[in-house]
Amino acid sequence: HLSTMADLILLFPRQSTKQCAAFLVYHPERRLVMPKVSLLDWRRLDGICRYSVVRLRDHLYFLGGYRPAKKKYSRQVLRYELSTGTWYYCNKMKTPRADFSAFAYDGKIYCPGGRTTNGALTELMESFEPITNNWYQENPLPAPCAEFACICLEQLSTVILVGGVARSPNGSFRCFNHIWRFGFLKSTNPYLDYEYLWQALPSGVGVPTSLGVRGHQLVFDSAFNRVYLVGGSPLTGKDDDPAVSQKSRLPGLYYFSIEDMKALFDELDKAMEQGTVDDISDSLKLCWTRRNIEQCSRAYAAVSLIGNKLFVVGGSQVKPPPPKTPSLTEETTAQELSEAEPPRLKVVEEEAAEHGSASATPQQPEVASGDAGYYDKRRKSFHSLFSLSNSGLDTSELISVTVKLEKSNRDLKPDRLDWLLQWSLW
Repeated sequence: HLSTMADLILLFPRQSTKQCAAFLVYHPERRLVMPKVSLLDWRRLDGICRYSVVRLRDHLYFLGGYRPAKKKYSRQVLRYELSTGTWYYCNKMKTPRADFSAFAYDGKIYCPGGRTTNGALTELMESFEPITNNWYQENPLPAPCAEFACICLEQLSTVILVGGVARSPNGSFRCFNHIWRFGFLKSTNPYLDYEYLWQALPSGVGVPTSLGVRGHQLVFDSAFNRVYLVGGSPLTGKDDDPAVSQKSRLPGLYYFSIEDMKALFDELDKAMEQGTVDDISDSLKLCWTRRNIEQCSRAYAAVSLIGNKLFVVGGSQVKPPPPKTPSLTEETTAQELSEAEPPRLKVVEEEAAEHGSASATPQQPEVASGDAGYYDKRRKSFHSLFSLSNSGLDTSELISVTVKLEKSNRDLKPDRLDWLLQWSLW
């Protein structure tokens, strides 16, 4: 039985319109995810997919999405109360959208970009105030974009948006490796000093692949003060064809430190005050550390960090081709690499094992596509948990939310989020 609490990893199929969700339970005493996947019958999610899920306080918000049967993008907003298992309809968004990454910031929910009517990309952003149940138009993204990843960095009082799909100058869809930040920044409006807006970082500060990325996940690690970029896939075809994106994957896992990002922001803010941004843009760079973990090299997987374990569940995985470049060392910079790495990005290779040398390549266990497993941050190795072949989630594109259940949740009634504790710990 549970002594105090449990962590639930809620899974929502991104492409499926089935009226269900799934969950895994992390046992705090055994320090493992229990080897069982169960489905929740959430009928409010019937017929809609590609929505965004955000947790704010004790609520889950399901925003937007796409209805394949009607071929329409949705403005719908649903709120699920975790403590009572009650559903509520909130006021609808101003703009219908799907394939976006909403985030909670300063007590509000922000919905940037995505795909809207007729599948067009949009740069529009709006915010939701839960107390008043109202939507407000906000400053837009620097360019129309979809299928990106966002993460709120409270230490820096900012949100960063990484990668995504956008239109290239010739009109085709392309993945980009840009990083944009959102916060209370110096305004471009002559009548304002500062305002909440997006700022595009210099082109050399981005995802460490010239092909760009989509279908990736960002996770903040408070223990090591770093941000992980897990999985993802570039889009290399002329059209937005999912089959094309299956041909290539990122090498699994990248991360950068919050200290490096803060130093970059400080330098950029100083240059903005002095009006010398163009003079320093070529010198700005972000140091990424890379781990070649084949089991993390999958797109649209559910990713959740609990303790020292980075859980990766589901997603579509294709074995990447052999690398064309030698192993990176701490002295290897992006300029010495081929087009696999963009300029002005310093990428270092982390030590392969806790007691091994930097040049050693550990043997990783074979993991079937989309199975559940975790990356141990301290041991720097990946471990398989169990197969998802019987759950229907083995090749699913997933959205994940981690929820902590306290002892007080034991009195929840069945048919809601309810019986999870009784189910999990037999």
